[in-house]
Amino acid sequence: MQYCSSLLRATAVAAMALLSPLTNAQTTFELRAQNLFVGFDSGADVETAPVKFTDGFANGAPLQGNAYDRPAAYENIQYAQTIGQFSAGAELNGAAGDYFGTTYGVGALSFRAADAVPAPTNLDAPGVIGTALRMQLLDPPGAGSLLNRAQSFETGSYWNFVAPAVAGESYGMRLSDAPLGGGAYNGMAMLRVGYGSNGPVVTFTQRAYDGLGTYNNLLQYVLPVSAALSAGHGMDEVSKINLELHYNAPSGDGPASLNASFELESAVGVELGTARFASTLPIFEGEDFLRLQIGANWVTAVPEPGAGLMMGVGLLGLGLWRQRRKA
Repeated sequence: MQYCSSLLRATAVAAMALLSPLTNAQTTFELRAQNLFVGFDSGADVETAPVKFTDGFANGAPLQGNAYDRPAAYENIQYAQTIGQFSAGAELNGAAGDYFGTTYGVGALSFRAADAVPAPTNLDAPGVIGTALRMQLLDPPGAGSLLNRAQSFETGSYWNFVAPAVAGESYGMRLSDAPLGGGAYNGMAMLRVGYGSNGPVVTFTQRAYDGLGTYNNLLQYVLPVSAALSAGHGMDEVSKINLELHYNAPSGDGPASLNASFELESAVGVELGTARFASTLPIFEGEDFLRLQIGANWVTAVPEPGAGLMMGVGLLGLGLWRQRRKA
């Protein structure tokens, strides 16, 4: 009887382990700053934008930002938690004015796998289920929509660089749209750092959503992170990565376009190189930008049906074993 109890106990432990994240997976991705420039003329320097700010994530409150370099209307940046929930200590709490420096000062917001929740899609690989942790930038009260197709904007997401360890892991940002005049969100553009079999990659993706749980990648462009390195630099030097989405509003010079690029930096702020995607996304025509989301994705192994049965038997056995010990 003692042998059977030990076997059942071991079976339960083994079955429960099947629900753990994939081995070698990264557990944390750190966002150092989020930039936004809105309202510059198409083709002009973004620094001419009348609205510009940088959140350095240094006040200890993940959903309440203190902006650096901004108009008075944008004194406070606010986010909504759209999926998952940041746990205590996710955002560093540093000196109020120290947002910049060679590595954006002391701020950082940790996207932790433990704070993510299941977010399965039809694009998940067999045997795994996606999990996610995301937040959405909110429009300041009374300031109007930050993002719309009538005005150019650029947003940058500045992260501590780490190479995702398994397929399905990623971090970055995405823009979502909706038909003009309202309606369901039905499309998105994403710029993310992800896993690649030959090294980390950055993907620039146009994805459609039918509102019923089905996603479809319409266009996807992929560049190795190493493609941004200038001559004489190596991946071992890369400490930061800045992802940038640049939207040019329709003008006399041409239709709207969405471009993407990324920049690599060393630990002391030395620029190691920049890469720009050659293709633009033909997205948001006749539609409007509504959401900017920043987040991270992970994957968790899904037990085989037989493993689920084994887990149930193991848990039952574990319960009986505990009852026997109490007796």
